[in-house]
Amino acid sequence: MKIVLIEYQFYAESISSLELYKGLHEKLVQRILVTNHSVSNVCDKTIVLNHNNQGKDIGAKLIAIDYLLATGNNIDLVIFLHDKKSPHSPLGNYWFGELTKIFKPDLFERLLSEMHKSDVGICCSKNYIKNEYNKSDKTFDTPNNDLLIQLIDQYGLHAAYPYSFVAGTIFCSKWLPVKQFFLQYNP
Repeated sequence: MKIVLIEYQFYAESISSLELYKGLHEKLVQRILVTNHSVSNVCDKTIVLNHNNQGKDIGAKLIAIDYLLATGNNIDLVIFLHDKKSPHSPLGNYWFGELTKIFKPDLFERLLSEMHKSDVGICCSKNYIKNEYNKSDKTFDTPNNDLLIQLIDQYGLHAAYPYSFVAGTIFCSKWLPVKQFFLQYNP
C-alpha cells in the first residue's frame, strides 16, 4: 500500500516526530510536514508546507490535502498526525501517546491489515472513537450541534448511525473517499 503521512507541527521542539515511529518511515512514499517553523534535517521523502495556524490542525490538514490533489499522487492511505500537546489539559501528552500508538511497529501491521478490508475506511486508537449523537431528538451533544447539522446538509453527508468520530484527529484513512470529497468540495 502506498502511504502518505500528513503531519502538522505547531510546536517547534517537536518537528522530529518521525523518530517516534520506527518502521513507519520505510512504509511511507511521502511525508507532508505542515508547520509555521523553519525546518532542517528532513528526510528525502518530506515536503514542507508553511502554515500560519489559521484553522489550527484542521487548516494544516486541508493545506496538505490540497497539495495531494494538485500533485495527483497515486496513494492508498493517508495518515493524519499532529503534535497534540493540549496545554490546557494535564493529559495532553497521554492523549498523544494513546492516539499515536497504532503507528508503532507492534500495531501498525494490524492497522494495515484492517485497512485492506473493503468495509474499513478509517483506523484509529479504539479508546478515541467518540459519539455525541442523540438519536431521540436527532441532535449532537456539543455546542457545535447547529454547525454539524448545517454541514451534514450542505455536503449531503450520509454517515452510518451512530455518527462516531475520531476524537483527537489522529488516524489513518483510505485516500479515495477523501480525494473524491475534496475534488467535489475544494479544500
